Amino acid sequence: MNKDIIKNAINSVPGNEFYKEMLTFLLRPAIYDGMHEYAPLKNSLGNLVKSIIAAGVIVTFIKYLMRGYSIVADIELIINPFVLYLSLFVRAIITAVFFGLGICFITWLTDRKRTFLYTLQVIQAWSLMNLMIIALFWIALHRIFVTGTSLIATSNNDLIAGLILSTMVFILIFKTVLSPVYFHLKRVLHVRYPLMALISGLLFVALSNLYFFTGLSSMMINVNGVCNLTYQQHEKDLRAKGISKENYLAHCLR
Repeated sequence: MNKDIIKNAINSVPGNEFYKEMLTFLLRPAIYDGMHEYAPLKNSLGNLVKSIIAAGVIVTFIKYLMRGYSIVADIELIINPFVLYLSLFVRAIITAVFFGLGICFITWLTDRKRTFLYTLQVIQAWSLMNLMIIALFWIALHRIFVTGTSLIATSNNDLIAGLILSTMVFILIFKTVLSPVYFHLKRVLHVRYPLMALISGLLFVALSNLYFFTGLSSMMINVNGVCNLTYQQHEKDLRAKGISKENYLAHCLR
């Protein structure tokens, strides 16, 4: 009876199938044929959309809890949320496509074999990591406003949170992408150089980040909001120097 009550409560949660599928993917990320994985890769694109929506809802909730504790708690003042989430979606697709192309470049040259599964695997993994990616972005943004660079932590809590999230992302990439892709290349696709193919995929991703720009970054930033928050942060020093808010904003918005 108690088990039925708990089960019904879980099933009543909106989108609970998505979270179940992501948990299944985390625990069993092995690649088969796109249809018969424990978390089928055919659902990866839909899961990416769901994860961005879920991350947006969670971020909206968290920002209200953080109001007053972080200079960028009200993130929509400086970042267009729609463009941020669109940018995440586009970058996920670009990363996945280039990773798949990099692997297939080697497998086709050496074994005349190719597959779209590795692209889908990256999309599925990105769906799992979206919230952590947004959290890291948020931490970096806060650091930039406080210290002028994303490399310097603003506090011990900031440092610990950044390290934990970065470590989790690295572990998830290894567990859900690198390890299953290597195993599939070696044991299922039977290519001669699985490690070389995997490295090629990573190099293609690095090149895509260096040379493939979407133009969404410039649309994401609300310059007026950035200038206002910067003034608020340095208001005392600016007033001591005789610089009014109007003059500062006029100079900042040029």
